[in-house]
Amino acid sequence: MFAVAKPILESVLDHRREGSFLEAIAAGKYQPELLFPKDTGIVNRIRNHPALLWKAGNVRQYLSKQKFF
Repeated sequence: MFAVAKPILESVLDHRREGSFLEAIAAGKYQPELLFPKDTGIVNRIRNHPALLWKAGNVRQYLSKQKFF
């Protein structure tokens, strides 16, 4: 089954862009367009994803506390 799904997944996901997305998250910035620059439909659907918004906010909060120490 994976052999069937692999070409479909590869056409949607480009793993080369994951690094930029993860670097942005590590800086507290949620930028889904880094993962899907050509698919605004997907970006619009995941832009308000609760878990990813929480993660970016949590990282921002953590980083802001680190500047004081």
